[in-house]
Amino acid sequence: MTIVFGLANSIPELIIYRCLAGFFGATASVIHTVLGEITDSTNQAAAFPLYGITGPVGSIIGPLIGGSLSNPAQKFERIDHSEGLLSRIVSFFHLHPYFLPGLVSGIISLMGVALAYFCLEEGGLAFPPSVIGYALAFTGVVAGLTQLFLMPVFLRRFEAAKIYSVCMAVWPLVFLILPCLNIIARYGSDQGLNGMEGLGGSSALGQDYDRAGGLTPLSTHTKAILWVGFFVTLTLSRVGGIAYPASMILIKNNVPCPEYLGSTNGLVQWFMCLSRCVSAAFAR
Repeated sequence: MTIVFGLANSIPELIIYRCLAGFFGATASVIHTVLGEITDSTNQAAAFPLYGITGPVGSIIGPLIGGSLSNPAQKFERIDHSEGLLSRIVSFFHLHPYFLPGLVSGIISLMGVALAYFCLEEGGLAFPPSVIGYALAFTGVVAGLTQLFLMPVFLRRFEAAKIYSVCMAVWPLVFLILPCLNIIARYGSDQGLNGMEGLGGSSALGQDYDRAGGLTPLSTHTKAILWVGFFVTLTLSRVGGIAYPASMILIKNNVPCPEYLGSTNGLVQWFMCLSRCVSAAFAR
């Protein structure tokens, strides 16, 4: 979606591409889950700060890519491109001046997909792809219902500042539950292996890896706990996501005048990036 976003020529096209990007953009929940699965008490102090700093780094690199590569036809208009393939390329970039930064960003994303597919090994809950898809679909449904129905009700009954504070308080609980689910999966795997030794049973809903690297089935009780914890975590993360639109309302309501809205939003983003960098350094 990042690549085709630069091909839009109208507002409706931008909206469609943005909706499609959101439809396929369930990476946040996946990243949080994977991070909780592949870390434990021995390395999470280093892993979580590294994850936290990726956002500020992206906030720095992204605008540089966009500003440097946008409108390439105007920046290189002195080059002789009167005929041939170069002329067609320049004409294309005149028509789509923001395609090049989207293309570069999309290629970087595809590289990340390739690295994750070939190099990332799962340890913790290890649900099958179909189950993961159902869980993420549930997350999308909760997010949509929350934004459409709960958010307007909350804004009519409570102040935006209170909504923001409560929703932000949810996130520490979300990050606390994820490693706990990993511990439950490991303990349930060992218990299930001991209880089913010699039976040759298999699990359709969840499996974990033993110390030798083989798949071991989880017990029914463990799977039930994991499902409850999994959906509670996903639901809480969507509730915590209400903090983002609430913060936008707070900014809009508290700027001295509309002329300062753009600079205020930029200042807020700067402080967000700074806090992520500082907190990551202290956590390590």
